Amino acid sequence: MRILLVAVGLALALALALGPRSCNGVEELTIDPSVRYQTIEGWGTSMIFWRLDETPYADPRWRWAYRDLGLNILRINVNKEVLADASGDLRIPVRLGADLQVNAAAMDFANPKTAVYGRMAKWLKQNALEPDRVLISGSIWSPPHWMKGPTGGRQYHVKDKTVSKPTPWLSNQRDGDSIGGRLIQTPDNLEQFGRYVAAWLHGFEEEYGVSLSVLSLQNEVSFENPFDSATYASGPDGSREQWWQYAKALEAVQRELVGSRLKTRVIGPHMAHVGKSPENPVGLWHQVKFIDAVKARPGLLDFLWAYNSNGYVSQRENGAKMWAAYFRGTRNVPASWPSWAPEHGVGLDGKPIWISEAGGAQREWVNGMFGGAGDGAITVAQKIHNALVFAHASSYVYWQLSDTSELETEHTLLGKRHLDEPTKSKKYCAFMHFSRYVRPGAVRIGAMFGNGDASIGGKSEFDTFRSLNVSAFLHENDRTLTVVLINMRDEDQKVRV
Repeated sequence: MRILLVAVGLALALALALGPRSCNGVEELTIDPSVRYQTIEGWGTSMIFWRLDETPYADPRWRWAYRDLGLNILRINVNKEVLADASGDLRIPVRLGADLQVNAAAMDFANPKTAVYGRMAKWLKQNALEPDRVLISGSIWSPPHWMKGPTGGRQYHVKDKTVSKPTPWLSNQRDGDSIGGRLIQTPDNLEQFGRYVAAWLHGFEEEYGVSLSVLSLQNEVSFENPFDSATYASGPDGSREQWWQYAKALEAVQRELVGSRLKTRVIGPHMAHVGKSPENPVGLWHQVKFIDAVKARPGLLDFLWAYNSNGYVSQRENGAKMWAAYFRGTRNVPASWPSWAPEHGVGLDGKPIWISEAGGAQREWVNGMFGGAGDGAITVAQKIHNALVFAHASSYVYWQLSDTSELETEHTLLGKRHLDEPTKSKKYCAFMHFSRYVRPGAVRIGAMFGNGDASIGGKSEFDTFRSLNVSAFLHENDRTLTVVLINMRDEDQKVRV
């Protein structure tokens, strides 16, 4: 068996194997393969769906960087443009019948927005580091515009913040972004939505020979974004906390996918975040309420294969506490939680946890005062550690590998200028410490320092921003054991494994 010691940090984390008993200045690290946690599904990024002519997706260098980074998950938009009236007016209903094949044939999967996903998915399925471990993850940003109704809210468009209109509305009057709104909850419209989802999945696979492994019914499910979006939390009269709407939509999709024998697994409810701090865990509360609505409908929770959320949390102690509360429940995480915070964590349901979108960090390795980490590139690795250890995440998807930017931004791992030499991007390298060496199929196993935690040196186990941190992964099929050490302290740390 190969043993990989992967170290990243402000200073060196020096691993000493089978040394003498611990003495001053040497941290003792115990790896325990008998303690098993989550199975790793993989790593990936999303593909944007605007300014496609400026993106590097067709560039062979970009594609090989995707492979070199070890990414096996590609997140794509289940875009509404496949189903449109002949005139191109997205306000006009295009009704779907009971025949899946006929419905798929009515959709245009060769349109430019969909084709860019299909071509990349097909390439990745053949050329990834491990093609048999490739997963295509679909997210619906908006149902077809004609399937949505008002929420009583207003929203601007991302390209013009001076114009605010009652949702839902189309940015170009008859096409463009479908901004906000809610899925109309009549039995007929829910049936149309279920048929639409099933036909999209079936048609995409027929067109490109690649099936979607997982599907999220709605990106950032609880509010209306100023671009393609919808909410399942608001009623038609502006009322909030209408969590049951998500469960009804999920039920409609269940009927069609099961009836059509489609194998795509559904993940959700996809939240924008789990909350910034224990004082205001509103994202966590929203997700638990959506899940409770699913649990209230017999047999529906089994259909929801995994839970997912975005990973936009702080690298500071509060961020780790939010992930821990998400999985363990607030009563098991010491903090000043409000009375309405969910006591029980999602870990009790035994489902995989997906981080469907993450971001943050600047291109410098560190950018804090006096040489501290700040929000430098090293925090990319630290945040992954927090998601894996505290949220027990199975998958971690960064927002973008590259978009249209020349250099790395808070949204990307690799600027277009570094396509020839990807490792010039420090964010790329930070991500690679996990994605290249912790392969899909590995199981996170016990790893702790002498204090009994996966971090040491901070003021608590959650203070990974100031600690030496560890996680370990056993891949029995590949016969590898990988230990990842992240040293967030400004001095060398000696470790005996």
